[in-house]
Order: sequence, then C-alpha cells, then structure tokens
Amino acid sequence: MSVVTNQQFFTKVNQAFIDGDIEFLADHVTDDVAWSMYGNKMIGREAFLDCVKEMGMGNETNVALTIENLIASGNEVALKGKMHANTDTGQEKVYTYCDIYVMDGAGKIKELTSFYLDMKE
Repeated sequence: MSVVTNQQFFTKVNQAFIDGDIEFLADHVTDDVAWSMYGNKMIGREAFLDCVKEMGMGNETNVALTIENLIASGNEVALKGKMHANTDTGQEKVYTYCDIYVMDGAGKIKELTSFYLDMKE
C-alpha cells in the first residue's frame, strides 16, 4: 500500500470504530484476528467485533478524529492520533491513541495492538 492508500484505509478503519460500523470492520479483519488492548487480548473475528460493540463508540457524538502520524514498514503500520468526542450526557472527552496493525497478504488486519489515554484537558 502507498502512504496515501494507507492513510485513506486507516482513516476508514478508525471511523468505523467511531461509528460502530461492525460490517466494515468484519470485512477488513482476518478470521483469527488478535487484538491486544490494556493487557487484554481478544482472538478471533467474533471476539474482536463483540469488543467493538461493547465499546459503544457509536453512542458518542460530534467526534473529531485526527491521525497525526502514520508509519508503515512491510506489513506493519503504526498510527498515532487524537479523538475529541461528546458523550450522550454532553461531556467532552479527549483521547490520544496509538494503534499498531499487522496486515496479512490480502490487505486484512491480522493483529492490532492499541494504546490510548483519556486526556484531562
């Protein structure tokens, strides 16, 4: 993937998390996808999608997502970004995050390692 293609694809992936677009995510992960987050590890497409549903990102409004940096090498991509959102109670939340992706040969996400911080601004 070119840098532009990477940027476009991972922008769509991040937006799918925010929108709770389970169908898009299901189409772009392998059956045995592994997602590590805060010491927890989900293995398999169903566990991955269940976790996305539990996150409830589709419940937040006025979400602004910025990918600040994307680095690609071989089949690995790391991106750093920031997200501003309002919860359904009107509380503003700001997160900074880093996601590290490992892709399979067909362009699907095989592994994802996520780090994020709730910023107190």
